[in-house]
Parts: sequence; structure tokens; C-alpha cells
Amino acid sequence: MSDAADSLISAAPGSREPAATTVDRRLDAALRGSGMAWFERDLESGLVTGSPSCAEIFGLADPLGPWPFTDFLARIVPEDLESYQRAIELPVPAAQSASNAIRYRIRRPDGNLRHVEARYGDLREHDRSYRFGLVM
Repeated sequence: MSDAADSLISAAPGSREPAATTVDRRLDAALRGSGMAWFERDLESGLVTGSPSCAEIFGLADPLGPWPFTDFLARIVPEDLESYQRAIELPVPAAQSASNAIRYRIRRPDGNLRHVEARYGDLREHDRSYRFGLVM
């Protein structure tokens, strides 16, 4: 691996923080700066994990999760909820993974209306199924 690549996955010099945590922070900073966040939903448990910027977009109190999927559904405006649920319940063929997108509106706890777009796909890993993607 090149020195440049090593610097992207190693902790800051002198840091006791694990390298993976450093990468997570850098990824979240890049996503936050572009107005995006990553998420994954365990399709069996219904729990959602994601970047702290995901919590910011949706106005979730706990920035680290995991969050119940119902917390996200509760924020979708009633006029968009049915089409959202219809779209996300369809399985995503592997060839189209991460190429699906849906736009909808949410009402944040502070009362502000926000337009959201999610791009997502399905993943099967360690005998579990996940829906993963980006939200912006």
C-alpha cells in the first residue's frame, strides 16, 4: 500500500484512537461537508445505524444510534409516507444495488420541513440482510 493510502487508514500521529475510528470520523466529515450521510438498516431487526450526520439530517437526539426504523418513518410527511413505504419494501436486485433512489419530505422535531433523497441498495452479509445507502 502507498504512503498516501496508509495515511488515510491510520490514526493521526501520536493518537491512541484506532485507525478505523479515524477513518469513520474523516468519512463523516466529508459526508457532512457535502450534505450527505450513510445509513444501513438491518432488515430483520429494523434497527438503523448510520453516521452522526444521518442523525443531524433527521433531527435524531442520539447521534450514534442504533435507531428504530419507526423513528425515521415518523418523520416522513403523511403525503409521502405511502409512496415511500411502497418503494422501500421492494427487493433490490443485486445488479441494481445502490442505484435506487427515492425523494421524500420529512418534518424535523424543530418543525422545519426538509426534502430528502436516499440512494440505496441491499446487502447480505453474515447471514443477515441490510439495506444500505446515502441520504442527502
